[in-house]
Amino acid sequence: MGMWRSEHGWITDSVFQEVDVETGDLLFEWRASDHFDAVDSYMSNPFGGYSQTSPFDFFHINSVDKDAHGNYLISSRHFHAIIYLDGRSGEVLWVLGGRDSDFTDLSDGRASDFSWNHDARWVSREQGLVSLFDNSMAWPHINADYSRGLLVRLDLANRTVALAHEYISLQQARSSSQGSVEMISGADGTEHVFVGWGSSAAYSEFTPDGTLLCETHFAASWLFFWERVKSYRAFKAPVWIGVPAAWDPHATIINDKTLYVSWNGATEVAFWGLQGARGAASSEEEDDDDDEALEFEDVDIIEKHHFEEHFTLPAKGNDAAYSHYRVAALDRDRNVLRYSNVTRTASARGGSWGSGVAALAVVAGVVGVGMGATYWVVRKRGGGGVRWMRGGSAAASASAVGVDRSKYRLL
Repeated sequence: MGMWRSEHGWITDSVFQEVDVETGDLLFEWRASDHFDAVDSYMSNPFGGYSQTSPFDFFHINSVDKDAHGNYLISSRHFHAIIYLDGRSGEVLWVLGGRDSDFTDLSDGRASDFSWNHDARWVSREQGLVSLFDNSMAWPHINADYSRGLLVRLDLANRTVALAHEYISLQQARSSSQGSVEMISGADGTEHVFVGWGSSAAYSEFTPDGTLLCETHFAASWLFFWERVKSYRAFKAPVWIGVPAAWDPHATIINDKTLYVSWNGATEVAFWGLQGARGAASSEEEDDDDDEALEFEDVDIIEKHHFEEHFTLPAKGNDAAYSHYRVAALDRDRNVLRYSNVTRTASARGGSWGSGVAALAVVAGVVGVGMGATYWVVRKRGGGGVRWMRGGSAAASASAVGVDRSKYRLL
């Protein structure tokens, strides 16, 4: 494994399998350690390999793409290479990049000098076009000033490679891990390139020649360096519909004045419809049997613009006020997709939250006054303080080292 490690050290191997989903039969299996030596890795973790609990991740496969010829194109992050494998024998047919590339780079190295790479895919096997994400860094290794999406053209017969295009973030994002490149159809029918910036929280859309069309951040760009928000890969699809099967929209009433509603994962909601019902007060927060007997009426409807929307509820005593509310998620034609939970006002729950807080405040006040009076009486009579105020661990620790413990009594 190099770096003075024993040849009998521990490794994290890289294995992929192809499995018949219907039968569970294993159709193909390949492992990196059968074909590559750990000593050729670019990863220089000085602590890996010495024990079973801390193995050396020498290869680190992170994508597999099977083509129409039945062969596999894989990406090895720690070999800085993409590798083409025979789909029957597992034999290595060629390697692009890394220490022993089989291709002559016609672009002054820019087509094969990628490093710490991800997501190698055939764009066109017939044209020799391959896309990949060039991280160019993996802390503490920094090989370039920024990461790139790459499109390279291989001449398999002559074993040459040329840079077709590279794609760079508006902020010149540097992504030490993850990342993806996807070829998509643009709204105008032309081909576009969609790049996810992995550990930097952004994704971009380009024309094939590298012109940036749009870039979106899902975290502030100054946070990119810290990698607190990230996405392994980003994808864009012309049509994708999400209607969560496991949960309904959720509604919550705050202070009997405002109802908030959201439905995480639902993509077809265009409107929210507020409905109200009048029912008897109950001491239970939720009672499904009672809720089923309620007769709901339409109260209000709003367009959905944000993840969470809200309604202002009618004031108490208003003829339009209801005791129970729910919200209907509506599509663009105002068809009901799903109803939220039934949520109740404080009076419908058999009491006011505000009055409960007031009662607790009164009790706390009485207890506080009583404790204060007790403490004053004890001190007035010359006592050493209330016992639980004297016996704390801080006082004991102070006494043990000869510190005046009297200052701890009020603790």
